[in-house]
Amino acid sequence: MELFLKIANIIPIQKSKEQHLLNNSEPISLLSPISKIFEKILSKRLYNFVKNKLSDKQYGFRAKHSIIQGITEMYADLVEALDTRRMTTAYFIYLSTAFDTVDHTILINTFLKHGVR
Repeated sequence: MELFLKIANIIPIQKSKEQHLLNNSEPISLLSPISKIFEKILSKRLYNFVKNKLSDKQYGFRAKHSIIQGITEMYADLVEALDTRRMTTAYFIYLSTAFDTVDHTILINTFLKHGVR
């Protein structure tokens, strides 16, 4: 069963019009229907476990929370800071490949430490 969940068809999708350049393609994994169902169940269970631990400032990847809300709140904070002559700082972090750089043994141990089995 475990092996079946790991099988995927990988196809290249072009990111730009210059199709002759090899680095302009992005691999997309097409998973089996069983694998997708398993992924949805696991995602729902994991989200139910962590939803109360997430910051109110977490806008991406959450139901009924959009990045537009985050931008609107940040804009209001910036306007208020300008009006009151306070210095302000913003950090923007791009984490699209962060999971690929995580040591999975450490990740699993962290999940176990917080009660995710």
